[in-house]
Amino acid sequence: MNRYTIKTQRRHRRCSTRGALLGILVILSGSGSVRGDARDEWKSNMDRAGELFRSGNLVEATDKARESLRLAEEAFDAHSDEVLSSLLSLGTMLLMQGELDAVEPFVVRANKIADQRLQESRDRFATTLKYLGAIYMQRNDLDKAEKVYVDAVNLSEICSGKDHPETAKHLGNLGSLYVKKGKPAVGRRHLVRALDIWKKQPPPDAVYTVGAMANLAALEIAEGNKTEGLALLARGLKIQEDSFGNDNPRLLNLLQNYASALRETGETEQAAAIDQRIKRISEDRS
Repeated sequence: MNRYTIKTQRRHRRCSTRGALLGILVILSGSGSVRGDARDEWKSNMDRAGELFRSGNLVEATDKARESLRLAEEAFDAHSDEVLSSLLSLGTMLLMQGELDAVEPFVVRANKIADQRLQESRDRFATTLKYLGAIYMQRNDLDKAEKVYVDAVNLSEICSGKDHPETAKHLGNLGSLYVKKGKPAVGRRHLVRALDIWKKQPPPDAVYTVGAMANLAALEIAEGNKTEGLALLARGLKIQEDSFGNDNPRLLNLLQNYASALRETGETEQAAAIDQRIKRISEDRS
């Protein structure tokens, strides 16, 4: 049995919140003795990478993320918070672009760092498992994805709590996995639980809450519950519009899913309107 499974975690009931990394592009306070200008330069690059990422400019965001990693490796300890957050930032950029072979070494390296620091940062280990799961999902290696997603849920429940938004993120990932594995009832249970957590602890997350909504919407429509499914997609789109703006390229994936669902349920006029919006955003992006 892997020593990082839930049984091992029983020996470590208390979870340190100090130094926790609960997001992709969170800037940490740093570790060790490093001159201020090096830290400022690294932080500036990370901030810029985040701005470019949120605007949908993945190419330049990736370049900035690579530069941030280089600066972190030069200025900080190899196992520092700065190096780990830089690795996860770059991993996010590459994963968003489907660069699976390129991203894997960075995420594996991040996973090893978090592994070594598990006693002080189990929640971060769950985060790196989340990224490994995403790689396995895109490669359709569903058994490997299931293992790491289950471990991520277990770790997050111990560290953050069963009703914490971070746990909801992992539950949403696990739910989508089970849907893809042809286990819709199990998938639904995890997706509903994730959304229940978000309802209790707003605001919703524009990526993870909406991802759970979109997957649950697909289940509803597949089972003939057209109204419920389309309502979930509409609510998810509103959350992303409020977070990103009405013309942000980050809306495209959900808009495409929404248009497809509308066509599938016979709402062709609404689907056509969404298609025009997709075209406009895509043209503005190019």
